[in-house]
Amino acid sequence: MAQQLGLAVDRVMTESGIFDTLLAALAIKQASGDLVEAIFLLRAYRRNAHRAPHLGSLQRSARWPSAGPDL
Repeated sequence: MAQQLGLAVDRVMTESGIFDTLLAALAIKQASGDLVEAIFLLRAYRRNAHRAPHLGSLQRSARWPSAGPDL
């Protein structure tokens, strides 16, 4: 997909500041071809990417009870 949409992928990479053709192509795919939305997605990814290593694996031991008919 990145090869077929070369100029679009280049534009998304340039304007988002992330120079990864695979991520840019996936952002375009997720945005259904809307380049502005794809740029927004990659900017949000770049903004939050530094938080990912600190999360580690999330182990959820508590379960939320389902809402019953008494609501």
